[in-house]
Amino acid sequence: MLRFAAGRTSGDHRHPGGEELCGRLRLGSTVLGAGDYHYTPPGGINDAEAYEDTIVFQTQPAPAEFI
Repeated sequence: MLRFAAGRTSGDHRHPGGEELCGRLRLGSTVLGAGDYHYTPPGGINDAEAYEDTIVFQTQPAPAEFI
């Protein structure tokens, strides 16, 4: 579980093992709403921004690499 305060961002990062998440935030060019699901394939790169206070459920088999 990740907690993002409104306006918080993460820099560009790579997911070497992929990523699955749901929650309300912008992820790259995609805006996710509550209950939406997103899959990032292994090696995928994105950034994130919370438009409001949000809690995100995330699972990934390897830690993200910030670039």
